[in-house]
Parts: sequence; C-alpha cells; structure tokens
Amino acid sequence: YEDLARYLFAEIVAKWEPLKILKPKKNDIVIDVGANTGYYSLRLSSLVGDNGKIIAIEPDPQTFNALTKNCELNNISNVNAHNIAISNSNGEITFHQSIFHSGTSSMFVNEKDKSEMKKIIIKTTTLDELIKEKYEHIAWVKIDVEGAELEVLKGSSTILSKTKNIIIEVHEHILNQNNKNSKEILEILEENGFKITLLNDFWDEENSPNQILKSDYILGQK
Repeated sequence: YEDLARYLFAEIVAKWEPLKILKPKKNDIVIDVGANTGYYSLRLSSLVGDNGKIIAIEPDPQTFNALTKNCELNNISNVNAHNIAISNSNGEITFHQSIFHSGTSSMFVNEKDKSEMKKIIIKTTTLDELIKEKYEHIAWVKIDVEGAELEVLKGSSTILSKTKNIIIEVHEHILNQNNKNSKEILEILEENGFKITLLNDFWDEENSPNQILKSDYILGQK
C-alpha cells in the first residue's frame, strides 16, 4: 500500500519526485542509497536492462524485507539489495525506526517524529567499502537518507570520482538539528567536479521546507 500511495503521490500531486530526471540507460549502474521498499529501484531496473545493475541499500530490517519481497514478486534479478546503513565509517549505530511510516526512519532523530520512533542497533559501512572496485563507471547515485546525507558523502570519495550523475533529497531540518546544513553538501559535490542544479518544481521559495537552498533536491552532473 505504501508503494501505491507513493506512486499516486508522485504522478498526481508532487511533480518534484525526480523520476523524470533520474533516467539511466541500458547497461548502466545505479546506486540507490535509502531504497526503502524499492519504489525507485524497481522502476529503474527495467531501464538498465539485464546487463545493468541497481545496487539498492536499505538499513531498516523490516523495510528491507519488503524491498526483497517486491523484487521477488516482480521477478527482478538485476537489483542487488543490501541491508546496511551507509555512513562515513564501519561500525554500529542506534537507528531510529519509524512505527508508522518507513520513509521517515533515520540514523538521526527527527524531533517532530520522535514519539513515533523506536531504537534498534544496525551495522554501518561506507559506500566506498561496500562497492569497492566492482564498477569502473557509475551512471547515477540517488540518496534519500533522512538527514544522513553528509555522512554518506563523506564515506564515498572513490564512488563520487566514478559517478556521472547524483541526485540527493535534502532534509534541511534534520541536518540543522545536528548542527549541519545543506551548503556542506554543495561543497563536497563541487570539490568532486559536479555541476550543481537545485530542483524545486513543487515548492515555491517562500514555502520550501529547505530554508537555506530553497529547494528539495540537489542534482549534480559531470
């Protein structure tokens, strides 16, 4: 039901869902950090074809089970799913698992959803460690990690050097709660040679939840 709701929301209500931009080609490698139940991974799998690959990463064990089940039900074999959190180091963290909406589970506490969270311990690794030297070129990296954007990027220097396109959903309010901001994301991307586009098709500047960039997504391209 959650996947159906997201699909209807993206197609009918929220024009800023970036599926019209995130368009890999046949044989491409795509990394989906924060894959949730597979909303993006499953839809992109048909675009990359049998010789392409989607690396889908989801830390929440319950949500990961739904992701793998969705792949099974749809007979999808080109999605490699990993149940781990991507951060800037290897280890363990306390993960805040949402009771009601898997899309808000996070490595960091979102104060407005705090009462709806339970704590679990999960393992972390870096994107560089997980992918290692498996792929020479990466077409797309999509990041939706509810405030852990900087941790993902800081552990991905090798991957960023190989990546042509990256799209990041920005969660400014969670970043701010942890004394960070989205300008740091721009600095890392620019240091790695990405040309930046701020995507803001749904919110106007005055009503954007991101009060620093006035946008909801950051697109980086080389």
